[in-house]
Amino acid sequence: MRPRPARRQLNPVALIEALLLGALGLMLLSKAARGVLAYYIHPRYAPLVVGGALVLLLIAAVRARGIVDADAESLRGRWPGYLLVAAPLLIGILIPARPLGADALPADTLPGSTPGQGAIPLGGDTRDWTLLHWGTALATSEREVAEQPVDLIGFVHQDPQRAPTGFIVARYAIACCIADVKGIGIPVVWPEGATLAANSWVRVRGTFGQTTISGRPTPAILATAVETVPQPDEPYLYR
Repeated sequence: MRPRPARRQLNPVALIEALLLGALGLMLLSKAARGVLAYYIHPRYAPLVVGGALVLLLIAAVRARGIVDADAESLRGRWPGYLLVAAPLLIGILIPARPLGADALPADTLPGSTPGQGAIPLGGDTRDWTLLHWGTALATSEREVAEQPVDLIGFVHQDPQRAPTGFIVARYAIACCIADVKGIGIPVVWPEGATLAANSWVRVRGTFGQTTISGRPTPAILATAVETVPQPDEPYLYR
């Protein structure tokens, strides 16, 4: 007499793991496809994230084969691990992807404090410099910047310590991800500064000089033109 085949039943462990890993992989691929991974990490690491997402989908497919099985696995002791996987998944789904703005700038960035962001070349035309170059130049004094021409893009921070004739143009720089983000902010002297909306992106042109903040001379951009521009595809600068 042939033995009766084992009854196949739902394996909740395989089901949960296939769903969690598959959803996490799809969420990462979705962010890569929409071009928002740059809001979280340096673009050079994007291929690693995409590769990791594909591996997650592969593992999910393997686990899915065991959703209906003769030997159901026990859920005992597995919930903490599932919660660790579910947490970044929920954060990635529920919190819209957007770059850091003026509200996240640390207090020591403003006003006019421009910490060095690492060794980057400071040669060439200063009109090609980003805020990362200007921050490094001011922090290291590697190059005289007084009266040098400025042409850069950043977002607006309305600092309450500033007079209504100016604002702070700022940007963030990262080396790996937003965990090591550094804010760079430089005062801008511009008569219509108070009319600019906080967090709006602007292109600032002028020359580098000084202004007075709280009775102290402070490095500043003496603007000759300020115009609003779209947010760059890569809002962060990279060290």
